Amino acid sequence: MLACVLAASTYLVLFNLDQTHFWDDEAQVGMMAANLLDQGRITGWDGRNLFAYRNGRSLDENLRPRTPPLDYVVVAGSFAVFGRTTWAGRLPFAVAGLLTLALLALLARRTAPGQPWFAVFLVGCLGLGPLFVLNARQCRYNALCMLFATTAYFVYESYFRSERRSPGWIVLLTVSSVLLYYAHFLMAGAFLVALGVLFFIFDRSDANRRDWTGLVVAGLVFLAATLPYTLHHRVWVRPDMTVTEPWLRRHLLLVVWNLRDVNFSGMLPWMVAIAVIPWLRRFRTTEPQGLGLRALVLGLTYTVVIGLVSPQPTAFGGRADLRYLVAGIPILAIPVAALPWMAWRRWPLLGVAVAGVLVSCNAFSMFPGLSEFRWRLPAYLEEIHNPYPTAIGAAVGYLDEHAEPEDVVYAFPEENSYPLVFYCGDRLRLGCLLSRETPLPADVVDGLDAPLRVEEHFPRWIVMFGGHDGGREQLAYFSRPHESGGRTVAYRYVRRATLPYFWFATHRPELSHHTFGPPRLPKGSSVYVFEREVAEPEEDSTVSE
Repeated sequence: MLACVLAASTYLVLFNLDQTHFWDDEAQVGMMAANLLDQGRITGWDGRNLFAYRNGRSLDENLRPRTPPLDYVVVAGSFAVFGRTTWAGRLPFAVAGLLTLALLALLARRTAPGQPWFAVFLVGCLGLGPLFVLNARQCRYNALCMLFATTAYFVYESYFRSERRSPGWIVLLTVSSVLLYYAHFLMAGAFLVALGVLFFIFDRSDANRRDWTGLVVAGLVFLAATLPYTLHHRVWVRPDMTVTEPWLRRHLLLVVWNLRDVNFSGMLPWMVAIAVIPWLRRFRTTEPQGLGLRALVLGLTYTVVIGLVSPQPTAFGGRADLRYLVAGIPILAIPVAALPWMAWRRWPLLGVAVAGVLVSCNAFSMFPGLSEFRWRLPAYLEEIHNPYPTAIGAAVGYLDEHAEPEDVVYAFPEENSYPLVFYCGDRLRLGCLLSRETPLPADVVDGLDAPLRVEEHFPRWIVMFGGHDGGREQLAYFSRPHESGGRTVAYRYVRRATLPYFWFATHRPELSHHTFGPPRLPKGSSVYVFEREVAEPEEDSTVSE
């Protein structure tokens, strides 16, 4: 039965893996991986286009991204073997997600050898749920963080549960922690703090001098493997994530949001928590409740710590940034799986029914008036079996058909530029991404052969994703009179196409954003393509169109 569940999850993760184009974060990973293959170094400049997110603040003075490097390296290896395709970009992360399920199965069998059905419910409740599957299908760090967090926890449990505590487990704990760090700095720090809290609550009294020595050595090796990189690249410097809100209020609010949204996302439904917590007990026996209690403490501690260190602002929106919580998805699945397992022990059909509800819908997460019922697994199955075009795919197709080689394209909002770079950058230029206020060194920017400065260049094509006021302002700005060739010239931008696809990347993995297929299309929410024409200065530009 465990093999059948793993096979079903493999199908859900891998089927039609490339049915949608990369969205902006995925495209960034693909761009950096391609640059790493071409140039032997991680850089935002590919020789034609620049990854210049937030006016270049996401890059350091050497045009290196400030984000962790491991997902770039992983995708570069996949590109080298399979080619630079959407499928190749997502494949290694899908494999990492499936390895996470295998590790959880081993953890359940190792810690509760007399209860093999607990492993079935654990892998099924996680691996068949869209929350896990969608995160495993992303070309970004999500699946790596799930894998290495699970590996670290598996190794930790294996060490403290074994009669002969082999130093080999400490070595593996160090390696998995280092890999988690290079997958995501913030999540690694929060997870290791949570693991330390778990140790002091449950295992400190059982630790002998040899255990303490091994953990201290592991910590020193971890620092030796990460501190030089941290100091050299100053990973704590993130001008692209500057927040000016009061620290205490913001982080307390983020803690509340995180605890609330682990429920709404399905990571730990509140009804499940209420049902399971009274049954959990300390881990001295080989019952799954013991593992569930420890995993619950670890997962909730991680959730709180992330809220205390997250760079997310609270001024816009009212949801937790779930990407920072993905390392906790497989950990919190352990206490969640305890509910159907407990039901199964009394009435097997009831256990199966509870597991079916957990993976298929959000019934256990609902609050009256605060959420609506959603069929998730059926909607996901319909989605992967009925491929649909996205705004990015439609824009790429239009530019491939109508734009000439070396045409300059401007996309708004800016994050939509980078999928266009990944798919069209070998023949088009994505321009006007930097202003005079960019923190990038002027000599570095001037040395790049690209139409980057918005004050100096006028794109031939403007692709507006949605009818935003900011996009209209940019159309007006590019239509301004200016000096060119010794005379005053003004451009007007004429709308050439309205692509009837919702502008936002609704195929993102966050369930709060994911629509499981093409969303409805309200007025003003399509993709609008404008082309430049020469107009006389006194003429009004056709921005209103």
